[in-house]
Amino acid sequence: IRENPGKYVELCFRKIVLFFDSREISDLEDYNFSKKFNSVLRFPWITFGFIGPLFLVGISSPGTLRYRLPLVLWTTSYILSAISFFVNARYRLPLLSVFIPLAACGMAALYDCVKRGTWLRLFLCLAILGAGIFITRWHLVENNYVREYTNTAEIYFQKKDYGQAAEY
Repeated sequence: IRENPGKYVELCFRKIVLFFDSREISDLEDYNFSKKFNSVLRFPWITFGFIGPLFLVGISSPGTLRYRLPLVLWTTSYILSAISFFVNARYRLPLLSVFIPLAACGMAALYDCVKRGTWLRLFLCLAILGAGIFITRWHLVENNYVREYTNTAEIYFQKKDYGQAAEY
């Protein structure tokens, strides 16, 4: 960190972007890969790619002004502690208790702008929403399913289903 602070800041920025990634970056089980085998996972669940951008709109909307400082401080401290180590989907889970209500506030703020005809405020909310969508879809890392393919092949091999094992 001392020898190359610019690289450290760049790494922290990349980790923050990964923290807001729409995909569930896992270290054990990959949900996207598991959709092949589990029909419940194929249901169109609300993902972080939906909640994250709306959270940014909600945290910046005037309706949350009174609660904003503690929420921003708590969220910022949590994200900074998470990126200090390893960015992973399961580390985002505790933040959902704050992100989901604020995402709802973001949806309400967008609706309120349209209903009242406050077009400048709507434009600002849409700009924040667009920036959030861009960040959640940035995908700095590619999905690598090598571990999942190997584990799936091993399961089929143990079941003596060699044809299925060979497919993976």
